[in-house]
Formats: sequence, structure tokens, C-alpha cells
Amino acid sequence: MLAVVQDQLPLLAGQRRSQRFLKGRPGTCCTPIPAATAGTTSAGHGQRTTPPAKHRRYSSSSAAVPILLILLVLDRAQERWYVPVVVCGLLAWAQVADELAVVAVAVPVGAVAVVRLVVLAIRLRPLREFWYDTALGMAATVSILLAAGTEKAIRALGGFDLLPLPQQLLVTRSQLPGHIRALGETLLLLFGANGQGNHGLAFLAQFHLIGLALAGLALLAAIVWYVTRVDRVTQVVVAAAVATMAAAILTIELSSVGQAHEVAVLLPFGAVLAGRVLPGLLPDRVRAARRALLPAGGAWLAVGLAALCYAATGAPVAAENMPLAGWLTAHGYTEGLAAYWQASSTTVDSGGKTLVAPVTDQGTAVYAWEADAAWYDPGTRRAGVLRPPSAHVSCGRLRDHGVPVQPADQACRR
Repeated sequence: MLAVVQDQLPLLAGQRRSQRFLKGRPGTCCTPIPAATAGTTSAGHGQRTTPPAKHRRYSSSSAAVPILLILLVLDRAQERWYVPVVVCGLLAWAQVADELAVVAVAVPVGAVAVVRLVVLAIRLRPLREFWYDTALGMAATVSILLAAGTEKAIRALGGFDLLPLPQQLLVTRSQLPGHIRALGETLLLLFGANGQGNHGLAFLAQFHLIGLALAGLALLAAIVWYVTRVDRVTQVVVAAAVATMAAAILTIELSSVGQAHEVAVLLPFGAVLAGRVLPGLLPDRVRAARRALLPAGGAWLAVGLAALCYAATGAPVAAENMPLAGWLTAHGYTEGLAAYWQASSTTVDSGGKTLVAPVTDQGTAVYAWEADAAWYDPGTRRAGVLRPPSAHVSCGRLRDHGVPVQPADQACRR
């Protein structure tokens, strides 16, 4: 629901400053609510952990904040020596937060610097104009090394550990249609245009399709005018958006809409492009039409806020593992083991009264992702065993004993 706010306010802000879309000082850079797309990830009790994804070393949209800060610095700061230094630090921060930032911002910043250097060379510009883009390209390269060194230092100090990327990172040709469809569904979800499960929200979601369409139009326009009319920040955002979508289609990072958080940064990218590019599509002589966009955009924003208020009035959905957590607590179970999806959520649903530690789906090894080693210490723990319903204990037998079991749940025994 925040998507409508995220992608509309830059449009309104862009009406006053549309001339900056063209050559010259860049226009408005970031969305007013960049933090809406960002998430945080916590480590368990300061212990060495592995990150929250089977295929990604770290899975989170928390890199959106430093990415938008990078765009803000490039947009607002003058070409001074310290800007590449600041950008390098922010790039490293983004990559430590989420390795997808290498594709989402580090490579785009470096690639744009190279493109701009080539254009300067073709136009035979003086050498003094080359230093800034050269410094930004070097900052992007150094940031990758700096991020790698920071990750090693964190591991050496007992912080989180990182899973290596899988050997089979690229998808096969037969998987491409499914990934393209997943990306389309993900974009609808990110922009609040899916509207599933509620007739009222489904109706309001049609208005969010306007935001998605405008972001797509802005991306296409920026690609067409990439070298001739758009500024550095817009070039970076275009390259970042295209690279992120290419990664979603060509790699295993986005196989379903359930992994939408992997590419959540596409939402602020779309908002930035819409705010910077679309006002420049209107000729200056069409001033009446441009003035009419402000109240139209305000009405559109009001519809989005109304949808947010409407959604907030709905009854909350009960936690999926609440019945199981209640049963375990009522029957005196204080410790247990389960597959990841049933472990931590059951612990939370029990209010911490039952500690369920995660193990692999087969139950043969520890699932060391944001987990405390003390949870598995046989000297201090006597955990009950939580197994898949097919292993040793059937759902029918469990229901006979009153355990609230569903096909996807985990069963337990002392």
C-alpha cells in the first residue's frame, strides 16, 4: 500500500523542477519515503550465523537505504574530491547489507562512469573533465574489495558468516518463462497493484497500475535518451533497474513472488525515474497540461492513502503456527527442533515459552541461520524432536492426541 506514496510524490515534486531532467543540474533524486522499502536483519544472540537465504548469502532489502543515499549524494553534491570517497563507503555499506547491491548499484555506478568517459573522449573534451567519472569508477571497484574485507573482518570477530553462492546460479532456458512471469507478478506486488484476496483492495489496485505504467514509461524514455539527455543519477538508476531485472530473470534469485524482497529496490528505482523523467516528456509550451498534473497527482495520492486506511481496518490474520504453539505450551513442551519455517515462528507464537530451534528439512543437521549454538548443546538442552508428519509419526495419530496438525505443519514427540 505504501507503493502509491512511494511512486507518486516524486511525480508531484518533479513538476516544479522538470527542467533539471535535461542537461545541467540533476533534478530530484530520491523518493520521499525511501525507508519504506528497507528491511533489517538481526543476528541471533551475537553468535556466528549464516544468512537468511538458501541461494543468496544475505537476503534483505536493507540495501535500499544506502543505495538511495548514494543517489542523493551524486545528485546534490558538487564535483569535489570527497564525493567519490563518500560514495565508495556507501557502496561498501550497501554490499555488506545485501550482496545484490553489487548488481543493483556498484556495477551500475562503475558502468555509467565508463560510459560517460567514453562520451567525453568521443567529444574530445579537455582532460580536466575526466577526473570525476574516473574517480567514481575507481570508487565502485574499490567498494567491492572493501565490502569483501569488511565481511571477512566481521567473521573473524565472531559475527555472521556468509554462505557461498551456488554453483548453478544461472537458470536454464526452460526456466526463463517462469522467471519472467515471477518478475511481472513481483512488480505488481511491489507497486501495490496485485489486489488479491479483497474486492475493495482489488478495485483500488487498479489505480496503482498507473504508477507501474508511469515507472515503465519513464524507464523506456530514459533508455532512449540515455546518452543524449539524461543526467548521471538517472543513468545510474536506469542501469541499476535493468541490471536488477536481468538478475531476477537470469538467475535463481527470483523464482516466485515469495522472493519479492530480493528485488524490492525496484520500487524506489521506479519512483526516482518517474519523478525525474516524466516531467521532461512534456514540452514547455504545454504549460497548462503540466499545471493540471499537480491536482491530478494529488487526487491519485489521495486514492492511495484511502487504500492504505481501508486496508488498516481489516481484521488481522492469526499466525499460522499459533494453534501448534498453544498446544506445545499447554502440554509442557519447552524445547524442540523443527524445520525452519515452523521453528522460529512457533517460538514467537508461544511468547518465548517454547524454544523451537531450526534444523534442516530432513532433520539431519542444524539449520545455522540466525541461530544460537547454545540451542543445540546436548549438555544443557533436552529438546523434544519435531519431525515432518511423514517421519515416524502420522498426522492422524497426532490428531488423535489432540495436536493441531496440518499437512504443512511439523509434528512433535517428547
